[in-house]
Amino acid sequence: MGGRLDQPGDPPPLAEMVAPLVAAALVAADLTDPADLNALVRYRIHPGIAEAVHAATSEPVTAAVDAQLAAWWTGFAVWGIEQERAGQDTSQLVVLAGLAAAPYLLRCHDWNTAGLLLEQARMRDTCSPVTAQAVIPSLRRIAEATGEAKNLGVLAAVLRQVDPLEAETLLRRVYDQASISADHQLASGIAGELVFLLRDQGRLHEALDVADKMIEQICQAGQGSWTQMCGQAWRLNVLSRLGHHEQVLTALPALRNRMAELPDQSADNDTANPWNVRELVLNTGGFSAISLKRWQQALNITNEMIDLHRRRGASAHDTARARFNNVHPLVELGHQVEAEQVLHDCQEVAETVGDIAMLANVFIVRANLEYQRGHLQDALMLQRTALRLTYVGSEPRDVAISPYKLANFLVRATGTSAEQRAHRLAAVVLNHFTGDIHERAQTLRALADELRSDAARPDAPALPTTLPEVIRLVDAGDGVHFGDLVASLCPDPDTANRALADLLATAATLPPENTVESLLTDWDPIIIAIVTAATTGHTPTELADTLTQLDNTTHWAALGAALRRVLAGERDHEHLLTGLDEVETVILTATLDRLPTDPEQHP
Repeated sequence: MGGRLDQPGDPPPLAEMVAPLVAAALVAADLTDPADLNALVRYRIHPGIAEAVHAATSEPVTAAVDAQLAAWWTGFAVWGIEQERAGQDTSQLVVLAGLAAAPYLLRCHDWNTAGLLLEQARMRDTCSPVTAQAVIPSLRRIAEATGEAKNLGVLAAVLRQVDPLEAETLLRRVYDQASISADHQLASGIAGELVFLLRDQGRLHEALDVADKMIEQICQAGQGSWTQMCGQAWRLNVLSRLGHHEQVLTALPALRNRMAELPDQSADNDTANPWNVRELVLNTGGFSAISLKRWQQALNITNEMIDLHRRRGASAHDTARARFNNVHPLVELGHQVEAEQVLHDCQEVAETVGDIAMLANVFIVRANLEYQRGHLQDALMLQRTALRLTYVGSEPRDVAISPYKLANFLVRATGTSAEQRAHRLAAVVLNHFTGDIHERAQTLRALADELRSDAARPDAPALPTTLPEVIRLVDAGDGVHFGDLVASLCPDPDTANRALADLLATAATLPPENTVESLLTDWDPIIIAIVTAATTGHTPTELADTLTQLDNTTHWAALGAALRRVLAGERDHEHLLTGLDEVETVILTATLDRLPTDPEQHP
C-alpha cells in the first residue's frame, strides 16, 4: 500500500494500526479459533462505517485502497477456483472472495472481473436468497455499464431466485441474442438457467425442450466432457421430475461408466464442476430408484453420493441433505434405528441453517414412522407440521407429497371427510400442474378407490368437487397457501377449475387395479404412440426412448422387440405373439387391433 501512495519506509504492524479502531468499536477482531491464542485474527467492519470512512478519505488514498483490495480479493478467488480444479472443495472461499472483491472492482470500473467473480459466487451459492439480494445491485450496474449480453445473463440467473418473471424475460432475450450471434457457450449457459427456472416452476415439458437445446449448444460450442455430461445430467433430472423413472434408471449405468472414465479435474474448455455433475447424476438416480421402490439400489446410489460429499469435504448442511436420501430406503429395508439417527441429525442441521424444505421432509418421514407404529394422532400432528413447512419452503412439485400423505392418514382417522378429500384433490391438482405424471397416476388411483367407496355408500356425505371448495378447506390450516400456489402455476381460474373437473372425471372411470382394463389404461399412451408412429412412418424421440427402456428390462424386453416389428410393418398376429406371456399378449393384441392389417394402407 505504501508503494501505491509513494510513501517512504515500511508501514507499522497491522495489529498496532488496528488497535485504536478496535478500542473505539469501529472494527471487530475475532480469532478464527478462540481456543488457540496463535490462531489467525479476522477483522470485521460494519459496511456503514466503511462507507463513512471512504467518503471522508481523499481520492488518491481511496483509489489506492480500492486497487490493492480488488487485487488481493481477486487473487484469493482465483486461488480458490484453482484449488477446486485440483479436487478441493473451496467453493465457500470463492463465494466470500467474489462478494468481497466486487465493491472495489466496481469503483475501479473493472466491470469484467467484477461480473466474473460475482457469477462464480452465484454459481456456488445457488440456494441462498441472501447472496442473490447482495449481488443484484452490482450486477445491474455492470449490465448497464457494459451493455453486454453475458452480463445481462448473469443478472437474469440471479434474479431467478427472487423475481422469476423478470428472470425468464431476460434469459429468453439473452438466449436469442446469443443464438443469433452464434455465441454457443453463452447460449448453453443461459439455456441451463432456463432449465433451472422452468423445472422449479413445475413447467417440466418446457424444461425438457430447453435441456435438449442446452445439449445442442454445448456440442456446438465444443465444450469439455464434463460440461457435455452436465447437459445430459440435467436432461435426466427433468425426466425424473416428469416421472420417467424407468428411463432414468436405464440410462444411469452408461452415465456413471462415462463419469468413471473422466478425470476429477475439469478441462480448460469446461464450465461445469465435476463434483456437481457427479452428485446431480447420483441424486437423480437415487430419487428414481426410491420412486420405483427399488430400495437396495437406492441405498447403494445414495451411499455413493454420501461418500462423494465426504471426499470433497462438503459442508455439514450439504452432507446432511445427501444423508437424508438414505432414510426411506433404510426404513423399508428394516434399519429403523439407523434411519432414526439420520433423521435426528438432519433435523438438527436443518434447524441450524434454516433449511425449511429439508425440515419439511424430515417431518414427513417422522409422520410415516409414527403411522407405521400405529400412533395415528402423532402421525397427523407431524404431518400437519410438514404440510405447513412444505407450502413455505418447498418447490411446487414437492409440495404435493404432503397433502397426499395427510389424506392417507385422514382416511384412517376420520373416514372420507371433506377435509380428507380436499387434500387428496389438492395433491392431484399439484401433480397435474407441475407435470409429475408418475405421482399423478398414483394419486388418481387412490382417488378412484375412494370414489368407488363413496358410490357404494348410500349415506356418503357431500364432498368437495370444485377448486374454490378445495382451496377453502385446504387453506383453513395455518400457514397453508394452496390457493396462491395454484394461481402461480395456472393464473387462469377457468383453466384450473376445468383441470380439476377433468381429473375427477378421469378418476371416476379408472378401473380397479390388477384388471385387464387397468393394464390397458396404463399402457394406453404407449399403444397410441405405436399406432401413430406405425401409421405415419415417423417414430418420435420419446417413443424411441421408451422402446430402448423396454429393451433393457427383464420383464418387457420381448414385448419391446415385438412392438419394434410392428413399427417395421409386421402384422401377423401368430408370429408376433409367439414367446409373449399373458400380459404381453393382451397389450400387443390391443395394439394390433387398432391397426389396419395391410401395412401398404399406411400413408
